[in-house]
Amino acid sequence: MKKQESLESYADTELIVIGTFAVGLAEILERVEDEGSTVTMPNTGKTLSKTSDKIAYVIDELQYLKKKALDAELLLEVAKELED
Repeated sequence: MKKQESLESYADTELIVIGTFAVGLAEILERVEDEGSTVTMPNTGKTLSKTSDKIAYVIDELQYLKKKALDAELLLEVAKELED
């Protein structure tokens, strides 16, 4: 029972992180065509100003979020198996 609750809690936390990060990516997409805007990558501190670089960054991060979502889904499935 405790393992199930821990897995569910972790998966819920991951989904919150995914949602928060997705909102940040949406904000970047809103400004992607604004050549005057820049995006600072949180993990490296590198600043992106070219439209193509911003789009590539968003695509990379969306792929990462997809992986995290699939991992969270798997955790929830395992938690359900423990429940049964």
